[in-house]
Amino acid sequence: MMTGLLLILLLGACMPQMVRKAANDDLFELETAAEAAYRKGDYPTALADYERLVQAAPGNALLRFRLGNTCARLGRLDQAAAHYEKALTLDPDLARARYNLGVVRLRQAHVDFFRLVDSLPEQHPLKPLARAQAERLRRLLESATSHAKRD
Repeated sequence: MMTGLLLILLLGACMPQMVRKAANDDLFELETAAEAAYRKGDYPTALADYERLVQAAPGNALLRFRLGNTCARLGRLDQAAAHYEKALTLDPDLARARYNLGVVRLRQAHVDFFRLVDSLPEQHPLKPLARAQAERLRRLLESATSHAKRD
């Protein structure tokens, strides 16, 4: 009887570790799948996977950063900026998140100037200035993204 009780207590003590290990294995597999989907350009799948990972590990700055990258690839610039900002809240030294946040904000500004150019009549005095700013932002974005790489 005492041996059976001791066995139950030992198994009970080991169960939380076994559950944590199984959960960690599942998260590792999900992260591997998210990275593979991202590399293949399957951004909708990567997005779903990274969202699940961030839900499971909300304090992980690198997962937030990668979720921001995925949102940026999908053109969800506001969401990308929010994820980069959260990553920086979690890890203020994550330079890649700061860089990508700057690139996303440049893209947002470019879109705004491009929309302005399209919305103004040809004779409007702001049209040439807006067109010039849109072109400057395009060149700056080209430069900023030509050297960036995802990890």
